Amino acid sequence: MSNPRLVSPPEAVAHAIGKAVTARRPRTRYAVGGGARSVLLLRRLLSDRAYDRLTVRMFRTIGDRHARAQAKHSPSPGFPTP
Repeated sequence: MSNPRLVSPPEAVAHAIGKAVTARRPRTRYAVGGGARSVLLLRRLLSDRAYDRLTVRMFRTIGDRHARAQAKHSPSPGFPTP
């Protein structure tokens, strides 16, 4: 369901956490994963309100997809499950 180009392997996330923990002056954000840089760029370009609207819309879309996938794989009401 998720785009493999945007998903970060656990090792990449662990590496970024290690850098943040050991840095003398850690950055506020670390870009990890295929879509992270573009999200951080959008954060810089958009106003707070526009970025918040975009984020809510993205999560709502993801939630809708998840709900549809769950409904597709769940048994129909009224039928007993084995």
